[in-house]
Formats: sequence, structure tokens, C-alpha cells
Amino acid sequence: MRGRVLAAACLAQLMITLDVSVVNIALPAVRADLALGSVGLQWVVTAYALPFAGCLLLGGRVVDMVGVRAAFVGGMAAFTAASAVAGAAPGPEVLLAGRAAQGLAASLVAPAALAAITTTFGEGESRTRALARWTAMSIAGGTAGNLCGGVLTEFFGWRAVLLVNLPLGALAIVLAVRALSAAGHEGRTSVGIAPAPLATGMLVVAAIAFAAVGEQSWGIGIAASGVAVVCLAAFVRSNGTARNPLIPPTLLAIRSVRWGNAGLLVIGATLVPMWFFLSLQVQVVLGYPPLMAGLAFLPHTVIQLVVGLHWTPRLLRITTPPRLVAAGAALLAGGFVWQSGLETGSAYSTAVLVPAVLIAVGAGLVNLPLTAMTVAGVPASDAGAAAGVMNCAKQVGGGMGLAVLVAATAAIGPPERAYGLAFLIMAALAAGVGLAALSAARPARADGFASP
Repeated sequence: MRGRVLAAACLAQLMITLDVSVVNIALPAVRADLALGSVGLQWVVTAYALPFAGCLLLGGRVVDMVGVRAAFVGGMAAFTAASAVAGAAPGPEVLLAGRAAQGLAASLVAPAALAAITTTFGEGESRTRALARWTAMSIAGGTAGNLCGGVLTEFFGWRAVLLVNLPLGALAIVLAVRALSAAGHEGRTSVGIAPAPLATGMLVVAAIAFAAVGEQSWGIGIAASGVAVVCLAAFVRSNGTARNPLIPPTLLAIRSVRWGNAGLLVIGATLVPMWFFLSLQVQVVLGYPPLMAGLAFLPHTVIQLVVGLHWTPRLLRITTPPRLVAAGAALLAGGFVWQSGLETGSAYSTAVLVPAVLIAVGAGLVNLPLTAMTVAGVPASDAGAAAGVMNCAKQVGGGMGLAVLVAATAAIGPPERAYGLAFLIMAALAAGVGLAALSAARPARADGFASP
């Protein structure tokens, strides 16, 4: 039965991460079919990302309110239905509405999937193995999206990248109904959602601010940042006085939860921009065509999957998460420094493949222990909130890192110099995580910080 829970959670995670990137390759076909301009085309991606990131905290708490099974099945049903609407859209308005509904449903599915694992697998080796598989699905979904989108668009048209969710969603729902109903995951608490609009508004406006900074629209960026700060202050006040707060204070009182989420936020600010700038390096500086560029990234994906699925769970048996994070962050920093030296005419083997090994091994070592730390010592009644906070940290970190790095390098040329600077900043961020993890690498504590 636990195998079905894990299968449903992993399939859901694969779907929601795949839908972040799977439409990228299909965008030219969408533009030609629906006569979308450049701004409208950007919103095919943004309409999904904004509600997904903005509603994760609320989604996590809804999981605690209605129960894992109801949240998972309801969220997946809504996600599948929204995919059908978007895939059959007769015009851009319906497509964008469907994508927004997908993102809203994903903000419920993501924390429900992780909560299904943490409430089914007790702390220890079994949970570590389950989280390793769940994390691998995040990697696979994020990196395989472009390849899947290309194949589906080439042979079946752009609508197939959305309609493929129908059979996958149906399978996930069947697995969840059978497994989670038997496991008896029911809602454990009522939840006051008064702070929810403030949290959602804060995250959505912050995402707009990041995007504006990345495009050097400083007026919009500053104004949106100011609104986000006001929303944050109001949220902290409202959350602190709520009878059943959106983020329980007892959750953030757990040391491992604080450190794990902080680590994921900063690491997300390096790994998400890494794909963006590496793509530019190999296509703009080295002159690779798109297909060759996609194939150049395969070592990153394969190595991360192997390390995350096989090496990291074994290493966690003999060492603590902070020490493993420190080692992985050191490899990440070294890989980023090496990657920063790519120049016109550089050989693939030395300019891309060698740093790919360092970056992929480092990422594979970092992701699982940080994820395990975010749920270590969390009571079942707060499993959804913990999952929502963790997913939110990753999304916000990635968006913030990409926007800041794009803005920091926009006025620098030639391109190889700008991209090199971006990787040096990523290296500094990864090194900071490594140093922080080293300071935390102490013997096991009662709060579950030292081991998942």
C-alpha cells in the first residue's frame, strides 16, 4: 500500500514540474495557431507560475484542513480538468485561464504529494528512500520538459503537451484513492485562513517584482517590492494573531525546518538560474543549435538522478544532513567557478562536461538532505503546512535568483563575461550555504536536525 502512495506522489510531482517547462518548445506553435504576441506568449508560462508560487502556503494549510486524500484527489482532478480546458482552448483567453487554473491546482497538489509521503513513511531510512524518489521526479520533470515538449509538439501538435495530463492525472487519482483511503489520512485540524490573501498577495507581487527587475523595469520593480514588503508585514501580524495560523509558529520553531528551508531557498537561487545561463552559454557563446544544446545537458540530468537516488540515501546512513549539504555545496561552488570560465571556442569536454559533473553531483547531494530537514520532527497535523513552506521556498528562491542575476549581468558585455559573472555569483551563494551547513554540523539533537 505504501508503494501506491509513493507512486501517486511521484507521478503528481512529475506532472506539476513537467508543466513548468513542457510548454517552452511548443510556444512558437502556440503563437502561430492562436496569433499570440510576445507579451501574450510570455503569459502562457507566467499564468501557470504565478498562482502556483503564490498559493503554495495556502495550499499546504488546506491539506491539513481537509486531509491529504481529499486535497490530493481534489487538486489532481482540478489540475487534469484545467489541462483539458487549456489543451482544447479555441483562443488565447481560454488558454491563459486554463494555465492559471493549472497553477492554482498545482499549489494544492504539490504540498499534498509531499504530505502523503511524510504521513505514510515514518522518519528514518524508509522516508529517506521515499523522499529520494520524490526528489528525483522533481529533477526529471524539470529537465525533461523541453525534450517531451519537443517530441509531443513535433508529432502531435502543441495541444498534446497539455492533453497528455489527462491519462496521467487519471492514473494518479486512481492510485491515490486506493492507497490513501486505506491509509486513513484524514484532516486533523480546522484552519483559520485570514492570513491567506496576504500571503498569496505577497508572493504574487514579489514574483512580479522579480520579473520586473529581471527586465530592468525599475519603477515597476520598486513599486511591487514595496507592496510585497507591506503584505509581508501584514501577513506576519495576521498570522501571529490567528487562532489556527497559516504557518504555525511551532513549525518554524523546529531548527531543522528553518535551516532546511533557508538552504533550499538559496540553493534554488543558483540551480534555477544555472539552466538559464548555461543554455545561453552553449547557444550564444559556443554556437550550439537547440537540439545539440539539449543533448549537452543530458549529463546534468543523468548524474543528478543517479546521485540523488542511489548515493545520497546511502551516505545519509553514515553522516548527517548538514555535513552532506556542506560537501554538496562545495562541489556546486567549484562547478560554478569552472563553468564561469567558458569562452568562445572552448571544448565541450572541458568547458561543459567537467563542470557538469561537479554541479550535478553537488546538486544530487544537496537536495535530498535539505528536503529531509524541512520535514524532520514535524507533527502529522502540520505536514501540509511544512510541505507548502518547503515548496514555496524553492519557488521563491528560483524566481528571486534568476531575476537578480539577469539584472546584475544585463549591462555587462561581451556575453561570455556576463554569463561568467552570473556563475561566479552562484558560486558565492553555494559557498555560503556550505559554510552555514558546516557550522550546523553538530551531533544529533532532539529536534531531528542532525538526521532525517
